[in-house]
Amino acid sequence: LAAHRVLMMACRVLCVWIGAVYILLLGSLSSAQELDGPAIETDDDGNLRFMSGGDLVFEADSVAFVSASSGEALSLSGVQGEKGEQGNPGSPGSPGAPGSAGPVGPPGSTGETGQSGSPGRRGPPGPQGPAGPQGTQGIQGQQGPKGEDSSSAMGGIISWNQCTWNDANIQKDYGVLLECWLNKQRNDTWLRVTWNGNMRITSCSTCCMRWFFSIDGRECSDPGPIDSVMYQRSNNHIIRQNMFTGVCHRSGTQEIDAGAKRVQFMLMECEGFNGYIYDALTGWNSISKILVEEIPPRDPTFPEVAVTPPDTYVYQPNYCQYFYPSLGFNRERNVGTVAEVEFTKLHDHTVLWITWEGNFRKKSCTNCCAKWWVTINGGECTGYENILTSISSNSAADVFAPTTVTGVCHEASSLPIAAGRHVIKLEVGNCDLYRITNTASGFYSSSRFIVEEVPRPRDQELSQESYHPQWSHCAFPDVPKGDQDMDEGPIKSLTCLLQKQSNTSAMWLSFNGNLQLSGCTDCCMRWYLTIDDKECSDPAPLEAVIYSLSLDRLRVHRGSTIAGVCGGTSDGPLAPGEHRVTLNVGRCEGFNRTFDAYTGYDTVPTLSTREMPKVLKAPPAKGYYPNWQQCVTDSPLNSNQTNTTLMSCPFKKQRGDSVLKLSWYGNIALRDCLTCCMRWRLTINGSECADPGPIDGAIYQTLTGRVDVEYYRPASIAGVCRGITEEGEEGAGLVLLPAGDYVVGIEVGQCDTFLEDFPVVTGHNSASRFIVEEVPDTTSRCQT
Repeated sequence: LAAHRVLMMACRVLCVWIGAVYILLLGSLSSAQELDGPAIETDDDGNLRFMSGGDLVFEADSVAFVSASSGEALSLSGVQGEKGEQGNPGSPGSPGAPGSAGPVGPPGSTGETGQSGSPGRRGPPGPQGPAGPQGTQGIQGQQGPKGEDSSSAMGGIISWNQCTWNDANIQKDYGVLLECWLNKQRNDTWLRVTWNGNMRITSCSTCCMRWFFSIDGRECSDPGPIDSVMYQRSNNHIIRQNMFTGVCHRSGTQEIDAGAKRVQFMLMECEGFNGYIYDALTGWNSISKILVEEIPPRDPTFPEVAVTPPDTYVYQPNYCQYFYPSLGFNRERNVGTVAEVEFTKLHDHTVLWITWEGNFRKKSCTNCCAKWWVTINGGECTGYENILTSISSNSAADVFAPTTVTGVCHEASSLPIAAGRHVIKLEVGNCDLYRITNTASGFYSSSRFIVEEVPRPRDQELSQESYHPQWSHCAFPDVPKGDQDMDEGPIKSLTCLLQKQSNTSAMWLSFNGNLQLSGCTDCCMRWYLTIDDKECSDPAPLEAVIYSLSLDRLRVHRGSTIAGVCGGTSDGPLAPGEHRVTLNVGRCEGFNRTFDAYTGYDTVPTLSTREMPKVLKAPPAKGYYPNWQQCVTDSPLNSNQTNTTLMSCPFKKQRGDSVLKLSWYGNIALRDCLTCCMRWRLTINGSECADPGPIDGAIYQTLTGRVDVEYYRPASIAGVCRGITEEGEEGAGLVLLPAGDYVVGIEVGQCDTFLEDFPVVTGHNSASRFIVEEVPDTTSRCQT
């Protein structure tokens, strides 16, 4: 039994030794590999435990070894052996258990902004809110005075209401923006609604938004929606002035009956843009207006006003001149109304011939464009076309120059202009797709509106007993690009026809539109009118030239006028029948090549003709018959003189109760100065017009660094004069113009507030002409 115990003890010792050696070997290999390998643990009883990958592999009871001589516990370690060869790498251990969370680290830097997400789809319309409580009835007002007959009401307007908002600054992108009410008087009338304010879209490319009107919650369906859209191809932030108008007979499926009408100005996505809503703004930093008008319906048997004069109609001139001595800085504005007048039209079958004479400028911006246009009763002319001019350039220079805006209109906002009172305005704003510019009108010279009622032509011979104007007017809103770029030859799209009645008459011809010469030095281009492909030779060509020493870096599109009376061409006097008038472009005399010209940019060019009868030796016993005179220089003036008469025109006035309409056409230039101004003025017997005021045109310029960039330009100066100032026994006094002989002239001198004359050129390399007409005095009918 004792031997058996000794044998068992020896086995246990041997096993412990073998296990310990094996464990030490594996632990060493695991530590060398930095893996989660085997581990040796001791439990509470002192037993050895060998663990691997979390599993128990081997366990041994605690064993104590005691020295026989000293009785002290012996270590299991033997004598250190020699270093063995490196063993093979052990297999990777299993992953350890996750450690506990470490402390929170400091905040990281802000990452880059991610791309904007696509706009969400429009949600369904919300339910209509409950009706508000009925207000208390107001007190009865006093009976007003008897109204005037409806035939003389302003444009046939029955009732109207205008709502205005100062700096509405509406940042909504969808839904109702503004609201305006009108108490409609009758069931059978229509509504005309007009928006005038600014708007923009931004933060998007290839995007579009639509502004529109609704009436009692429904869009107009008859004749159609009244709306305006804004689209941009690239991301811009441009706030644009906008005005649109239209008439409505039915909204949705219902006619617009009498009673309180809610007109809402609304905003939504454009059709074809997948319902996307973009960043919009309406009514920023300005007055926004909604005008609601109740107007009579058209007679279904006469869908338009009568266009044929009655057989009993006898022509008598009906015109008004509205005079502004100096608009100056009072009209230095970027958008809005420059001038407003009221004109009474006497007949339904007539049209309005509207002309603005004055000077314009835009400055402080490059590659920008400003436009001036005429509105009638709040709407642009839609028949023939919009009456407008524009200035576009790549220069920030501040240059005022005489400019004419003219056109014929028989329909505004798609409504005929019937007999009655009409409000006519000159508006200014930025051109379409351009940013707001710094503009001004009427600086250092007078300005004037001339509005004339003209009957439509009719097929009859001119006669002393019943003179009837024979004329034509053509407007060209879409001149082909190839014609705009033409540098030599006829611009065939700019052609207008006239049916001439008499074999003793002459033809008054006029072109009005933008002209440009650019990309050259010491260069000149000439625009001229032809009749049946021949230039006028009796008395002289109808032409305009632009010349400059240095246009290599300057591009300026500016309104210009070519006008005059022609009696014949190289084919002889102009015979009765149809004649074709065409605008041409080509080289100037003395130049052997053409340069880069451009015609009709961002405006509506017009060609007008009028048959001018042979002047009678004495006025007719009754009725009206034209008395006129044209004077043309035999050769270009090319004058640099100041404060003296440059050219003159004698005229015999036949009546004492008439006035004189003066027009001068030629070329003018202000040169060799940076900040300077000169004024060209028309005179009668050596005196400027005093009633209503001067007939003049000024060039004012502020340039920086170069004095040779401004160019010689065509200009027109025109107006109506009742009287002049003359010296008498009791001093100077106003003298009206009795019948008799007069001499009309043109001079040039310094502008007011300037103390010196600056270098000028008048009549450069082209014909200059006067046209003087005797017309009835209508001053008592006209109100400014």
